[in-house]
Amino acid sequence: MLIPILIGLAIATTLLAAGIATARYRGGAAVVAGGTLAGLALSVYMLYVAFNRGVTYESLGPLLFKIDKATAIFTFTVFLIGFAASLFAVDVSPRRNQACLPPFLAAFIFTVSLLGLSANLVTACIFVELQTFSIILSLLAGEEYSGEAAIKYMYMALLGSAFVALGLGLVSIRLAQLIAIGLILYAVGLLLKTGVFPLHAWLPDVHARAHTSVSAVLSSVAVASGLIAFSNIIAPYLSKLVSSGLCTALGDAMLALAIASIIYGSVSALTTKDIKRALAYSTIGHMGFALAPFAAGLVLAGMRIVPVSDLAVYSGAMILYLIVHALGKSLLFLAGGLPVGLYGVHDYVELGGLFRKHRVATWTFLGGALTLSGLPPLPGFIAKLIVILTITDLALRTSSLWYAAALALIVGAAIATPVYSIRRLWHRTFLGEPREYAYPETPPTFLANAACMILFLALIVLGAIVPFVIPVGVEILIPKNL
Repeated sequence: MLIPILIGLAIATTLLAAGIATARYRGGAAVVAGGTLAGLALSVYMLYVAFNRGVTYESLGPLLFKIDKATAIFTFTVFLIGFAASLFAVDVSPRRNQACLPPFLAAFIFTVSLLGLSANLVTACIFVELQTFSIILSLLAGEEYSGEAAIKYMYMALLGSAFVALGLGLVSIRLAQLIAIGLILYAVGLLLKTGVFPLHAWLPDVHARAHTSVSAVLSSVAVASGLIAFSNIIAPYLSKLVSSGLCTALGDAMLALAIASIIYGSVSALTTKDIKRALAYSTIGHMGFALAPFAAGLVLAGMRIVPVSDLAVYSGAMILYLIVHALGKSLLFLAGGLPVGLYGVHDYVELGGLFRKHRVATWTFLGGALTLSGLPPLPGFIAKLIVILTITDLALRTSSLWYAAALALIVGAAIATPVYSIRRLWHRTFLGEPREYAYPETPPTFLANAACMILFLALIVLGAIVPFVIPVGVEILIPKNL
């Protein structure tokens, strides 16, 4: 009965936030914080169920949801980030259409959690569309030109929905070849909503113009939920994909998209001066890192080098990276977006000297940047190491120059990440002297600072425990030829 409770909580929080926000914005945002805190408590119980009872399924008519260790951990991450984002929203209000933000932010957070729990094609199809709808409406409370960003996202989302619907239709015919093609089309639709290159056109504009609380959820768990839903859904069809001969092709295509995303995201983040846009491009790159181990697993399963059952470990490596990225990236958006929300300045070249006024944001931003750079002992180090081990194993087992080149590119990008995340973004934004902008007096931002501290502490705790909670069977990812 966990899923009906979660859906009921989602509806109650959204409606109550809508009613209160029309009269008082801060009250509506506080309702969202309370609702996400209740969701966080529910996700803790999901963790208890998953670790004590194993995999459980809950159905509501044609809807099917899966609660296991991976989805329970992801749901906990969604509500932790959602709670932090809603606290931030209480302190830093949007400049336009304030009453729109609380209800649609609540709907957005809850649909992300339900999409991550989806266990069949119909369920994922419904919640990915509800998520799309809530994102579009959340952008109404964004910054200037957010309407244009919403329209761009709507067109791209409709294209993704067309692929999802077509894939769903082909899978429902239940012919082996059509199922494989349908799953590929379904993957394209979800990848488009994830923002993987070259299906990323909507992502930089949406992040740059959305309210920071929306960007924090969208750039962390929302883009990850589609990948997790796809990994849950594809499991029952893996044997048919392997027998059709399309499993390796799908894996190669995903690996190519992963490499392209890593390169494009890293280069683009280096060439933009808008701090939120730079973080958005960084998300494109990190989605490539996350997609790489899952793609490697598909290739090895398709070549029958590893059994289909081992793909769960490669999926676990992807989910670990997605969770680490979600916590780190949402922290970067909240800490880096605080001056954007307060002063309306996006150009980090003009945002020097923030250390004097925003010390919590300064040091928590550095913590998020170090995490995503993959520096020990923070959890990003283990997450990136597992990705590199996965691709190393793929290259050694297949003796392919293409996979060796993919490994070299991934390692190079992992080394280069600190250049833009620490040297450019953190140093230029928070240290030094302001160039052209005199900061006015600002109201206290206790809740926004608390939101940053919550995520920063979560990263520290995760870094301490992740070496001990890596999924059983991770030795599969250690290269056999070393």
